[in-house]
Amino acid sequence: DTGVGPGSPRLCIACSLDRVTVMMTKREHHFLRIVRKIHVFQGLVLEEASRLLSVCRSVKFGRGDQVYEAGAPSTDMLILLTGRLVATSESGRMLGEISPGSATGEMGLFTGQPRSATIEATEQSMALLLRRPDLEKLMRSDHELCLKLTRNIIGMLAHRLSQANARIEQRPTPRAVREDRAVRSAIQRREAAAVPA
Repeated sequence: DTGVGPGSPRLCIACSLDRVTVMMTKREHHFLRIVRKIHVFQGLVLEEASRLLSVCRSVKFGRGDQVYEAGAPSTDMLILLTGRLVATSESGRMLGEISPGSATGEMGLFTGQPRSATIEATEQSMALLLRRPDLEKLMRSDHELCLKLTRNIIGMLAHRLSQANARIEQRPTPRAVREDRAVRSAIQRREAAAVPA
């Protein structure tokens, strides 16, 4: 007996999952595809991503609307569905663009650090908003989901730390800068002394 005949528990579960999948809207399918691309949500199964969707709310931004301000508290994150956002530093330097399918604010949401950039909409945009209290409640109720998200965050932080270390290694130390200036100055003095008056 395979246990997969009509009325069997396995067949009923499979049928139920098919019905859930069919009942999902195009928007939900689109969201699930996007969620799986976001580093912090990698590895989520359909059911986990659906629960995540259930605690998100849709928000819209007009062209020129400020989404986040650098230095402000981080209490939520966005998953951009349509439109385009731009990130700028506190000094006004452009840091990059956020296109549909990308997330912004996820690190602050998990770490509690203030916003590191100002985010503005450069065109009509729609996003899904995920608030910290809703995410924390979901994580408390689902330990497997909590474990996956924690692993992903640790991986992202480790990657960013590695990138920061690499940038630091490429920068000359103050001592190296002083030595370089001294050598250049000595060369210039020698060249000046070698030029006949």
